Amino acid sequence: MNGKGALVALHDINLAAVFADRILMIKNGRIRYSGRAEVLTPENIKDIYGIDADVIKYNGNILVIPKIP
Repeated sequence: MNGKGALVALHDINLAAVFADRILMIKNGRIRYSGRAEVLTPENIKDIYGIDADVIKYNGNILVIPKIP
């Protein structure tokens, strides 16, 4: 790496899982979870967004699929 970085705010969890080296999950202005795409768990998604979701590995990437009520 050349010592440069970028901060990007994405609201598409699946894009973040594919392209981000590190993910920050923020709720009420505070960082709740931080790390690689593995922080995208069904429990963390429920805590942050208030929705149920399946989190699966697909083609080597993590994919978040919201459950339809």
